[in-house]
Amino acid sequence: MENNIKYSKIINKTIKDAVEYENINSKPNSGIWFSLKKNILNAKNTLAYNIINRGKIFDYNSYNYVHLFHSSYYLKKEEDQIKFEKKFQKIIYFSYRKNYPIQINYKNNSVFTSDCGWGCMIRSSQMILGRAIYKILRKNNEIDRALKLTINLFLDYPDDERKIGNIFSNYYKTITNQLNINHSLNKKIYMPFSIRNICNMGEIVDKTCGEWFSDANLPLIYNIINTNMNVIPNLKIINFTSHIILKNIIEKCFKKIDSIINTEDKKIDYIVFNNEQYTFENMGLLFISVRLGINNISENYIDSIKQLFSCKQFLGFIGGKNNEANYFIGYNEKNMLSLDPHFSQESIIPPINEDNINSYIQKTLFQIPFTKLKPAFTMAFLFTDIFQFNDLVNFFDEYSLLKFPCFSVEEGNNSFLKLSYSFMNNSKNDF
Repeated sequence: MENNIKYSKIINKTIKDAVEYENINSKPNSGIWFSLKKNILNAKNTLAYNIINRGKIFDYNSYNYVHLFHSSYYLKKEEDQIKFEKKFQKIIYFSYRKNYPIQINYKNNSVFTSDCGWGCMIRSSQMILGRAIYKILRKNNEIDRALKLTINLFLDYPDDERKIGNIFSNYYKTITNQLNINHSLNKKIYMPFSIRNICNMGEIVDKTCGEWFSDANLPLIYNIINTNMNVIPNLKIINFTSHIILKNIIEKCFKKIDSIINTEDKKIDYIVFNNEQYTFENMGLLFISVRLGINNISENYIDSIKQLFSCKQFLGFIGGKNNEANYFIGYNEKNMLSLDPHFSQESIIPPINEDNINSYIQKTLFQIPFTKLKPAFTMAFLFTDIFQFNDLVNFFDEYSLLKFPCFSVEEGNNSFLKLSYSFMNNSKNDF
């Protein structure tokens, strides 16, 4: 009960901040020392993250093939190189940002206008969440529109709700209704998955701006934001540690059918679980946090990690190399391939357009030897319909047979899962 009260207060505070600029952000940032300090930090961060070598860049000419998510490309063929580049250029990239609206560390009241040096896990997790949302929006929107809409949800600067359109009307309606905001007022609204909202919500796990967030805690924060701010209403974000429980997924993403359906019924698709029938109701974004070693990842798991990328519902994973977080999206013969958020860029003031969208499209792919991976990381899977859920369950069944799977799958106590369909699988597994 005490935790629920605490959560409610933090959620209300975050929603309030999502609607209104703090007074400190509505005025010019006065003070020569503040400006001088910010300029020195920006110069230091540019040197540390943009000039000094950030890691080994993936070299096309040194390898025969590359796996990017569930697709494979033979790099000796020009046609495959072109296909690889085209797919790579549609992966949303979030990096360190500077000169965004002031946010306050609630523990010591220190002021931050950049996440350089502490926000890499947040940015990496934004990339994996952003990919999930992009795939969801891509089903009903053109590629470029879906890309812009997705990026908009993560911007550091607030925007006027009336300029964004009605695709996220549930989000705006939720926060404005809760605060009884007069719609005639020109209110600026912080985006739901902005680093500001994440840090405000971080109080739930005793974290705030200027501190390192755990990869296992961020899915919890995203679930609370998505649920309480009504961002993607029919998306359930579910977090697991070490093993997946199918029962939990079915309870959140499927609806029990009151009366038994005749197996010859051709009008409805359903699953049978624990002798009860369920129809599909919500999309599912599954996060699984694991630890596969002590200081470095055990070599026993390398083949199992590669196998994850054969699944069309797999979104990659976020994890570390030393104390730095990356978003891992593929592999080649010897290395994991990743997007590295350790690059300082200017924060973008909305709207997203052709002039500024390129800062959210990464053109550099980094490679890290399998043996250099840190053992703790969080992976994600997304299904958007009953057919993709079926594919995912089939993958889990096969994956569980590996000698060293990265996680285990449990159906639940005394349960049995069977999927029944009235027509052929026509789900759209788009990029």
